[in-house]
Amino acid sequence: MAESRADAEAILRSKVPEGRSYESYEVGITAIALADLIKEQESGIRFKMTDRYVERHLNSEQTSVRAYIDAKRTFGESDEDYYTVLKKENKIQVAEKIIRHRLDAEKITLAEFDRLAATFAAAKRKKSEKCFGTPVRRIRRRRNKMDYLFFDIECANCFNGIGKICEFGYVITDENFEIKEKDILMVNPNSGFDWYVVKKMLAYPKEQYLAAVDYPSVFPQIEQLFARKDLLAIGHTVDADAGYLNDEARRYGLPFFNYTFYDAKEMYMAYANQVKSVGLEKTGEELGVAGPDHAHRSVDDAEATMQTVQKMCHVLGVTLPELIDLCPDCRGKTEGGRVWTPVRERAKIKREQDFAECIAKNRISGYIARLFIKYREGLTINAASRSPLAGKSVCFSRNYEDDHLREMMFLVKELAARGARCIGKVSECDVFVRFDKTDDHGDPVPCLRLSAVEKARSEGADITVCTLDDLLTMAGMINADLETAPVPVRENFVGKSHTKEKPHGSTIGEVLQASGVDLNTIFTA
Repeated sequence: MAESRADAEAILRSKVPEGRSYESYEVGITAIALADLIKEQESGIRFKMTDRYVERHLNSEQTSVRAYIDAKRTFGESDEDYYTVLKKENKIQVAEKIIRHRLDAEKITLAEFDRLAATFAAAKRKKSEKCFGTPVRRIRRRRNKMDYLFFDIECANCFNGIGKICEFGYVITDENFEIKEKDILMVNPNSGFDWYVVKKMLAYPKEQYLAAVDYPSVFPQIEQLFARKDLLAIGHTVDADAGYLNDEARRYGLPFFNYTFYDAKEMYMAYANQVKSVGLEKTGEELGVAGPDHAHRSVDDAEATMQTVQKMCHVLGVTLPELIDLCPDCRGKTEGGRVWTPVRERAKIKREQDFAECIAKNRISGYIARLFIKYREGLTINAASRSPLAGKSVCFSRNYEDDHLREMMFLVKELAARGARCIGKVSECDVFVRFDKTDDHGDPVPCLRLSAVEKARSEGADITVCTLDDLLTMAGMINADLETAPVPVRENFVGKSHTKEKPHGSTIGEVLQASGVDLNTIFTA
């Protein structure tokens, strides 16, 4: 048996399976040892602190409960499973439920508790509290009573990536989920309505929204809600709603709200042990609770969110604050007009990694493919060009495009200067640039775009098929121009959106109404 932490780490490193992270295993083992050191404390704290240590305090390392389970099993010898032992020892019932519902009834052995407690015998109580980051006495302290604010927002449109709010619905409950207040604030968006919103989402006729007050008029009431220190703000995909409030603050020159929020969607994903995002209605179905009376009516969605959270707490036998502690990804915040969540932060890191990898490999894929499309579509076409390519739409073979990021960034810009637009849709192109490519075995790599072009031409489409050299000749360029093309940097990928903002309405009447004109006075004069 190891006599020191260093010895334990050496043993552990030798036992980590190929392809798995040592850091995750080390975290799991440490958590168990520290949990054992506080076993004289209330058993519920013991289990929850272990989970908290792994999931919350080490979230930046993306350490999961499953890695923690794997770490425990690495040193396991007993056939007796963990939750049965907990039950025998009269431990907290929620431990059994969490394992069953959240960890898919993973079998967890008991032998490692004694072994690892001995391994880390030198650690003292004070040291364990320091490692957990939250002293035991703070966890045990009773929380101040809080009310819960469940809210939802509906937008008339999100043109240009900016949400224009038309509904703010909310439900306030006590800690037992008893409703204390419930309301819906109708808002004139002072903007047009997206056709899909009108067709699929609006709970009321457009005229009712246009007759309502604008956002600055309801702002004080919303501000009072988020200013309250005794309210926990919860919503389904609530980071998007926080962003809409920030959008309106910018649009009308109003102060930003600064508050912490909790996402019911992330709570459910942790509860169900799944990674795929689930909508509110589907979440309700899977939990066996009634869905909203009217999907996308904000106050109904807010109440449905409350019901899903209440059901999860009931099944696990925990309070909402305890559920939040068990789901670190549900916690986010908005401050100074910026929204932050752990999920967004990890996605941002992943995007940066993908960006760097694509630049290094000169490839167009994943995140950088979306940036490239936005860049390509945002270029200004030189309508005055007299180039043979002026007025043409050019599409490239994926055999070339995917593996030539640097060259493609150069080409789409140069072709735009010559009056040509580069597109990705074969059916709309005038010129198709084919590129023959072979795989590692020397076999030709098929191009779906070329197949689509040949089919379209057989049906009468007037599409010119040329090689890259032919295109360069028509554009007045040479291969040396491609070879000296600069390596793209992030600043290059700033394009203009082509989603046009509608001027305060979809019809002339809506434009006038949104501008404060009373149509009745015009037609009765």
